[in-house]
Amino acid sequence: MLFGFLPTILFSIWGISKLLESYRVEGWGRLFGTLLYLSNTYILLLIDGGQITLALAYSLFPGAVYYFNNSLSSQSLRPKLILTLVLLGISVFDLRIFLLLAIVFILKAVFDFLVSDSKLHLLKNLVITASVASLFVISAHLYWLVPALVARGNILPEALRNAGGAELFSFANLGHSIFLISPHWYKNIFGQATPILPEFALIPLLVFLAPIVKRKDRQIAFWLTVALLGIFLAKGVNPPLGEIYTFLFSKVPGFSFFRDPTKFFFLIVLAYSVLFGFTIEALSKRLVKYPKLRVLFLLLMAGYLLFLIRPVWLDKMTGTFSKPIYLKEYLKLANEISSDKAFSRTFWIPTVAPLGFVSENHPALDAYQLLSKRPFAIGVSGSYELFNYLRADYMGQLFDVSGIGYIVYPYPDVRRTDLKPDNVDYYHWFLNTLAKQPWVIPADVDSSVPVLTTSGHQDKFFVPSNTWLVVGSDDVYSTLNKIGGFKLSENALVFSESQVAGARIAEKENFTGIIFNRKESTDLAANLLENGFIFPARNLKDSPDDTGWWKRDGSDVVNWRNFLQEKYGLDNLDFDYGGGWAVAEGPKELKVESNLITKNNIVLARVMKSSLGGKIDFYQRGSLIGSVNTSQNRQNSKTKEYEKADFLWVEIGRLISESPIDIKTQGKLEVINTIAVITEKQWRRALDNTDSLLSKNEVISLNNKAVSLPEIFNPSQEPSLSYKRINPTDYEVRVTGIKKPTLLVYSTSYDPLWRMEGEESISIYSLLNGFPIEKDGVYKVAFSPQKYVNRALIVSLLAVSLLLVSLFLTRTKKKLL
Repeated sequence: MLFGFLPTILFSIWGISKLLESYRVEGWGRLFGTLLYLSNTYILLLIDGGQITLALAYSLFPGAVYYFNNSLSSQSLRPKLILTLVLLGISVFDLRIFLLLAIVFILKAVFDFLVSDSKLHLLKNLVITASVASLFVISAHLYWLVPALVARGNILPEALRNAGGAELFSFANLGHSIFLISPHWYKNIFGQATPILPEFALIPLLVFLAPIVKRKDRQIAFWLTVALLGIFLAKGVNPPLGEIYTFLFSKVPGFSFFRDPTKFFFLIVLAYSVLFGFTIEALSKRLVKYPKLRVLFLLLMAGYLLFLIRPVWLDKMTGTFSKPIYLKEYLKLANEISSDKAFSRTFWIPTVAPLGFVSENHPALDAYQLLSKRPFAIGVSGSYELFNYLRADYMGQLFDVSGIGYIVYPYPDVRRTDLKPDNVDYYHWFLNTLAKQPWVIPADVDSSVPVLTTSGHQDKFFVPSNTWLVVGSDDVYSTLNKIGGFKLSENALVFSESQVAGARIAEKENFTGIIFNRKESTDLAANLLENGFIFPARNLKDSPDDTGWWKRDGSDVVNWRNFLQEKYGLDNLDFDYGGGWAVAEGPKELKVESNLITKNNIVLARVMKSSLGGKIDFYQRGSLIGSVNTSQNRQNSKTKEYEKADFLWVEIGRLISESPIDIKTQGKLEVINTIAVITEKQWRRALDNTDSLLSKNEVISLNNKAVSLPEIFNPSQEPSLSYKRINPTDYEVRVTGIKKPTLLVYSTSYDPLWRMEGEESISIYSLLNGFPIEKDGVYKVAFSPQKYVNRALIVSLLAVSLLLVSLFLTRTKKKLL
């Protein structure tokens, strides 16, 4: 921490001082501008929260602006090279800040161009600066850019492409932005925004006094623009005009990196520091004739800045600026877990503690992290108590295959939380309930950092005896868990509907059997299709548009279920093929356009059937091409008090033209997942392949029937396994005792880029990586993009070396030819 804290201070002083000096802000103005940059609530919370890389990027931010200004005004190559080096450092610490700088640079270039008397020279310097910086920075990052771009087309996580994420992280309001108050000041509790503190009002007052005390200054006009832009963007989707941020987040390339809008405090802090320096210098000069009053003013300003950050020197902070709590307990925990030489993961509730033990042999997971993984998210009941998924009846089975050996639930940090009796009671109740789960070994829970041990867990690699293809949702976990003696670790589950054409593996892989979970053979046949899918939800918004239709992403399973349960008394856990749900409440119409729509092709639709459904009609040019009855009788199958709804594939009819498909709904609630447009030959092939699969595999139907077939799920082979870690992306696994085709499971988050002998992995349990094996042998499991790293790394090192050599050669002033 010390090695991160000191460079942050030194680089910040260097950068902001150079920038203020370039604007001829001297003496007290420069000092107080620097103090504001170093002692505002934003940077203090970054350091207190341990976000050192972000703090280091913050420290280089003003230096980058300074050298960009020099690069535009000078023909010398040296400032451009220094700027490139600073930009490279920022991009290494946090790439998002590199994008923030781009905003400042573009604004600066536009401002200078509008007022420049030598526009040609400015454009020339701008082009050279951009070319030099881009060449070196991109080349320096090729060691990861090349693998990322070659391995997959879209390297952006779904969370960063979902505009709803910006709403979740928009904690700051307009007042926080204007008053320069970090929304989590000072306790740094995620999601709990601090109220607007009136004592901060003097900061914006002095900042926006700058254009008054120093009139007609172009630099002040520029930094006022930056400040106002930062203020508007830092509030995220909050009013006023929050829809603008939503639009930018969804449509502007790169903007989705700012799911947390508080990163725009970088713009506010830098602009405020410069303007604050201007104001203090001007006021200080006006008080020169009154030395005592001047000294009093400066002392009051220094005291005011110290007063604003009083939680730091009053020891009220909750992170690195304060003494750690439960230190002895965390040391004891570290000794206990580190003494266990077997591999296992440690599960933390709610998040990994700052002093939490983590090692290569005992990596950490946390409750929030697993909430983003579907098998765990479907265990959530309601939307208020998110961690109740830990009490789901099948959770011990998932913890087993996930390799979780320890559960740590520290007593809440009393510095951050105003604990009420109800909070304390809930903590102890939740802890005791968890400790009494059948898959948890009883333990002493009186410690401030209690550690629970699971009754068993799998190693990093394991081999299940059986492999099942599941057609239907993953609520099958709960059903199978009720079978006496059933072990998930002995029965790998491959969910055919977890992705488009997910069951294609059934044509080339060997399965113990096929499990139908409230699905029919038509659903399996449709999943065997390789293309032709249209997802209406992809052209809809999160709230109803002019047509009355709206969408919900399938990844947002908790809120989707909560909507169905609370408003309609329904429940559904089906996969969405990655395409989302198109929702119509009441009679609605929707036009679906696609270049896949071809005359005479067959149309299928995957729709939700429930007691609240009615009928969905499909038209072309006013002619009915087919209908589907989406109403089903109320069933006895319920999840608690909620009635089950099901998504099923239905053949609609044939297209009569290439015109758009018009959809008309009649039920109280209608939901469409996807429409498939295929040739008759494609559909016939899918049906034939389905018949073939059903004829050669054991078939189990869970459609409203209790299952009592433990012998089918029992281990049929007991292979032995050992593995060698070559590096974090490369393993050598030896398997013996294989009697029939099965899977080698690698218990890390599923990613198709994990390969075994060149073959990509299969999603197991919609969570882990699996690789088909048929015989004993030594298998090489590797992360495929890694093979591109070494060659690209050579280019990156050469680029950095060339940059440093160029800086050395241009240490004396030179002019470009």
